[in-house]
Amino acid sequence: MANNSAWVLVTGVIRDEQFLVDRFNFLFKLKEKGDIEQVVFSTWIGEIDKFKNIAALIKQYNFVLVASQEPDLICTGHYLHQVVSLKNGLDVCPDDSFILRTRTDKCGPESGFFDDLIESFFEKRNYIRPLEDATSLFSYKVGIQGGHTKSSAEIPSVFFWNDRLYFGYKQDLLKFVNFDILAFDFKKIIPEELLFSYPFLTRYPIFNIFYEAVNQQYVGYHFVPGMGSMTQEFLNTLSESLVSFKVFKYAFLSERFLLHKYFFDINSENDFGFDPHYRGINVINDQETQSYVDSLFSNEQVPRSDNLAQDFNALVDFLTNQYTFTKVIQRDAGLNGYIFDTPRVSATIKEHKPQPETLPLLLRSDDARARTNVGQRSALNIRTTGQRGFLYHGPYIRLDVGDYEISFFGEWSGALTEVDIDIVSDKGAHLWAKKTFNQITRSKQLAVLPFSLTEMCELLEVRIHVADKTNMSIEKVEFKKIHYDSTFEKKSSVLLARVKKNFPLLGKILPV
Repeated sequence: MANNSAWVLVTGVIRDEQFLVDRFNFLFKLKEKGDIEQVVFSTWIGEIDKFKNIAALIKQYNFVLVASQEPDLICTGHYLHQVVSLKNGLDVCPDDSFILRTRTDKCGPESGFFDDLIESFFEKRNYIRPLEDATSLFSYKVGIQGGHTKSSAEIPSVFFWNDRLYFGYKQDLLKFVNFDILAFDFKKIIPEELLFSYPFLTRYPIFNIFYEAVNQQYVGYHFVPGMGSMTQEFLNTLSESLVSFKVFKYAFLSERFLLHKYFFDINSENDFGFDPHYRGINVINDQETQSYVDSLFSNEQVPRSDNLAQDFNALVDFLTNQYTFTKVIQRDAGLNGYIFDTPRVSATIKEHKPQPETLPLLLRSDDARARTNVGQRSALNIRTTGQRGFLYHGPYIRLDVGDYEISFFGEWSGALTEVDIDIVSDKGAHLWAKKTFNQITRSKQLAVLPFSLTEMCELLEVRIHVADKTNMSIEKVEFKKIHYDSTFEKKSSVLLARVKKNFPLLGKILPV
């Protein structure tokens, strides 16, 4: 169990000596009053030697100094440096203590956390907020600054929170420490997000999918600075488009849930409520999304993320091809004639159209898109039951113009009966191919049906119609696109198929 002792951990290099002197004086006042037990300064070997005033104060106030070997590897935002100084500073704090982690600059009144708030925070000791749920990843709620959590709900980002000040139980803060930097693409993610999201990445794989789809470096360093010059109409259109993608919705809602469950606002000392609105849009906009949220609150077991591949590809396509963003640097004259660069942004969104299904596509019998009218479905196959009708129909997908083939896998036995297979779209209004098979191989691959599409098709389905005496099962159906490099290759491929049928030993036809 934790006790009530509170420590302050200051990390980093000294950028503003006078600022740090003032901070140390203030923190010593809190120590003298008994509001905090100790102050730790975690920095690099040789850093303190450059600032004699700081060294003298540490000695005078009997603060703890941790001097570590500075890493040679420099990551974006000096992430590795931050983690090393955090871990080494936490190590000297008592295991059962609560710790306010802060930095050597930019964490005073300009951060919104004024001295009187800090003093009141430690005096009232409302920071002990146990999490007694058996599934909880933390023992106690972690305090962060709430202002940035509100603004992060306005941009395509998750966990883009202010890391200047945060507060928590030592054993919980250690879970933010991550040295596995090679597992992350620092061209896509920014340090604050990795810090706050790291404890949740294993249980919630949706965040890794989101980070792969939406480049957070781009969001933080280009999109956000340019928002001031984007029209409200554009931002509304972009927001409406983003919340139509499951990857975006699920990542956003998961982050909002974790904010509500594991964090509180150290400025107001209030817990965060669960707010599902992204730029004023309620992201819970269908039953499937509601079920996702229900699972978050019921047992924290999010739905499997391996069924999001198609949505991931569509989101990447949207961000790559539909949405365009151009950053223009305009040179402006500031105060006293100083010239500075101001970003101006041109951003547009093309009409978003659903993308064709990604092929090859393998549909097993337990896939929800594989349906039956007269068959019996199991985890292994869809089997005939002695009834005449559609043994199989689906998957109602979108395919572009091109040449395709569908392979059917399963088993057939018993008397020879006709099996009709056709390929249609628009609920059967358009027939693309049809064939009656009165001879099906006894191998696992029952049949192959090639077909060509001359236009984009919506709700494309394949239908297998069986007789009442047909005895067969369908285990899986595979869609493939056939790629022809030339008209000759297409013709020779058809000719080769015919020749092989009559002369099975012939190898292949070579172009003259």
